[in-house]
Amino acid sequence: MRIRIVALMGALLLVVAACGDDAGGERQELSYLLEPGTSLSYATELGIDLEIEVDVPPDLLGDLGAGDLGEGLDLSQPIVIDLVIGLDMDLDVAEEESEGLREVTAALLPTSMVGIFDVGGEVMEFDLAVVDGELTGTVTTNGVTEQVDGGEGLPDDFGFDPSTLGEPAIAVFVLDADGAVVDVRTEDDSMNVGDLTSLTEITANTLFVPITGPDFPDEAVGVGSDWDTDVTVGEGVLTLERQTSYAIAASEERQGREALRIEGEGIMSGLELDLEDIVELLTELIPPDPEAEIDPAQTLALLQAFGVQVRFELLPTEEVSTLWYDAADGVVVEMASTITISFEAEVTGVPEMGDVSVAVEGAVSQDLVLDE
Repeated sequence: MRIRIVALMGALLLVVAACGDDAGGERQELSYLLEPGTSLSYATELGIDLEIEVDVPPDLLGDLGAGDLGEGLDLSQPIVIDLVIGLDMDLDVAEEESEGLREVTAALLPTSMVGIFDVGGEVMEFDLAVVDGELTGTVTTNGVTEQVDGGEGLPDDFGFDPSTLGEPAIAVFVLDADGAVVDVRTEDDSMNVGDLTSLTEITANTLFVPITGPDFPDEAVGVGSDWDTDVTVGEGVLTLERQTSYAIAASEERQGREALRIEGEGIMSGLELDLEDIVELLTELIPPDPEAEIDPAQTLALLQAFGVQVRFELLPTEEVSTLWYDAADGVVVEMASTITISFEAEVTGVPEMGDVSVAVEGAVSQDLVLDE
């Protein structure tokens, strides 16, 4: 009997080996290059789950208030942020190409915000929605609930102007013939994307995943295929490495479409910055002021003379994702991803201030569904 079982297992292994990547049937090249004139809509939820520990000398904290959360901050307990932000995203591909480049316009419109801020036991809870461009719902602060109607009833320190919610934020992505992002611009500064061309390389699963990623291989693939990507982003002190492994696990029906289920696991390297690194970085980000009395080098020398030390450490970031992709139309159907966040910052040696440190742990998640 044992011989028969061994023989059977051997036969099964031979069948699997013979099938290989072709076990899933058709193999094809994958691309995000949407056809001219294509219009797609997605419902997106961004989850932010953070725990922040702050160590600040009581004398420095002083009379710093927390607005509607109380007269003073109790930072002996962690700050907890747990939010889910709803967004509608519309993608429109230009009808015509220009010099082999294709433009995709992305419009983002907030739809909801649900969650809590907990600062030292002082809790603010949100249950808000955007209806016809107007903010509505409730905000509960330490058990007291206020009705929000068109922005009325919001805390004074809520953080943004609700009158802007009715207008979408716009970004235009320029893609080359391979579907790679070569440029990003905004319209009327409605979206602060910064250098989004580089940002989309840091994580394959950004907000704009139907345009930017994850990375597909150059060769044809099918169910059972797997591949690895290794991307270097940034430069100088902000150089990061992202390594990700992908596998096509199955072909499934999602949202009425036949879609490949692509599983991804990745890690992005961490980095550590000191005072000199941070001054160098700020010098690159902030244009020099010819009328300034001292330049960045003198500022650095002055801080070092006082014995000021700064340390910022970003720990490696882990990412897990599942993406459903309609290979026939080149369309992302669904995506779910989670990215960990962990970093520490410390400032020591500042005269008459004492040492200050901040530690952040948590995760950012995204769920995206094609809305047809």
